[in-house]
Amino acid sequence: MLRLALSGRLVVDPWPVHPVRSTSLVLHLGNRGRRLLESEDPLDLTDPREAERNAGPEFEFSRLEVRPGDFLLLRTHERLRLPADLAGVLSNLSHLARLGLDVHLGSTFVQAGFGSTRPTPLTLEVSSRNPTPLTLRPMMPICHLALAEIRGSHPILGTYDGTEGLAPSLISTELASPEGRP
Repeated sequence: MLRLALSGRLVVDPWPVHPVRSTSLVLHLGNRGRRLLESEDPLDLTDPREAERNAGPEFEFSRLEVRPGDFLLLRTHERLRLPADLAGVLSNLSHLARLGLDVHLGSTFVQAGFGSTRPTPLTLEVSSRNPTPLTLRPMMPICHLALAEIRGSHPILGTYDGTEGLAPSLISTELASPEGRP
């Protein structure tokens, strides 16, 4: 991975403090988040306003309490740009998983070419299954990113590519377009 970064093909800005394990890059928690709001009203996934209504306001934190059952969108401290022939796979750190903290809720794939419009932080879908509240702080190691070479790649801009803020779900965009793009 260091070779990819030194060649300029992979951009990780800033380069992580606890950077490389044998097969992955360790990413750190940023300082921005959104806490999804509870509501008795069901969400219509085909209406783009519904996801925004559910996402709650974006906030900055220096210390964040994650309560049992919480669901938050948090971003990584590092901004990434992957080349068109490299995709990423996110994974929990086992230390955090053993405390009941999940950082991706099944959304583990980082599309080849992610951040191609500009280096972009990853948005993590964070939840806690620990019966006790957990405290998170910016810059703590939060997840692994493993890279995989994609052969015969056909770069397609991802829905969240280049987003600065913590975008809520854009499922209505994918449902409205046969290509999954606005």
